[in-house]
Amino acid sequence: MSKIDKWYFKLNPSALNTGISFSDSKENLIQSGLISKIWDSDSKKFIFTGKNGTPWRIGFNPDEQVSAIWFNRESHFQIDNVNFCCAKYPDLILILERYFVDITDEIKSMGENWSYEESDILCIICRDFFVTLIALLKTSPRTKDENNI
Repeated sequence: MSKIDKWYFKLNPSALNTGISFSDSKENLIQSGLISKIWDSDSKKFIFTGKNGTPWRIGFNPDEQVSAIWFNRESHFQIDNVNFCCAKYPDLILILERYFVDITDEIKSMGENWSYEESDILCIICRDFFVTLIALLKTSPRTKDENNI
């Protein structure tokens, strides 16, 4: 059975160039062509995804501003010209330490990120040390279900 690990960091937006930020509105992103609105027949609701799957999913708060940005194995998430998606986590540690503060000891699960309000969060989820999901999560203000994509 595969081992799943999660690491949490204080988000440093200046280290990222995702093309989408927490201040962006759903309407502006759709009109600019940066995201698409797609019907998901499994969940019976619309989902929002980036152009060509990068980012994989975007979550919005009740004011329709970005509250979560998710990247999967097929996305492109780069820092220092290194693509994190599908990379081995140990190969990324030096880059992560250069730009982010590790708060994994303060957040033990995705559910606990709800109560963390010191900064926005970068979450890296690995299966057998290979990065499978990356989340940029707005911590406040938000409602409890906003980051669940």
